[in-house]
Amino acid sequence: MTKHTLTIKEVMLIVIIAILFGVVYKIWGPVYTFANAIAPFLGQIVYPMWFVAGVVAAYIIRKPGVAFLAEFLAASGELLTGSQFGLSMLFTGAMQALGAEIIFLLFRYRRWDFLVLAIASISASLGSIFSSYLISGLGANTGFIQVMTISVRIASSIVVCGAFSKWIADKLVATGSLNSYEIVLSTQKARWEL
Repeated sequence: MTKHTLTIKEVMLIVIIAILFGVVYKIWGPVYTFANAIAPFLGQIVYPMWFVAGVVAAYIIRKPGVAFLAEFLAASGELLTGSQFGLSMLFTGAMQALGAEIIFLLFRYRRWDFLVLAIASISASLGSIFSSYLISGLGANTGFIQVMTISVRIASSIVVCGAFSKWIADKLVATGSLNSYEIVLSTQKARWEL
């Protein structure tokens, strides 16, 4: 088995993260709709919550394909729980997942600081924007609305996805529940180095 092959334990964690966030994403739909109803672009501030599953899973496991798998499975879970967005969310989930995965690939799955997580979050938001143009009709809006939607979604992705994903995973590390995953193993020194 190579170091990039997923173990059963890692696959199980990806599935758990996907199920958990699939439910969170289902609950998040009405939050997003309500935020949009309160004020224009307020929904874009909360939108990046839909990128978190892939970034959290990749940050913990640190192997190729994890971000894509976790995010796509979470989108599938949201669909199975009766999402208000229907089948289009699978395409949107895939684009968001691909956006994050590309960044981790560019850093060769070796760098996992906040900057990389923030860039992955921005890239996931770009995937969602691509989907918004193709499926949601973002391009039919005025130039101002398009620019504001894109700007607010990208900016908020840094905090809502990047910082929040890092915070969640780091808090889980502190509990000791991730001691056998790469997020912890990569920081440990061999006994002879101590």
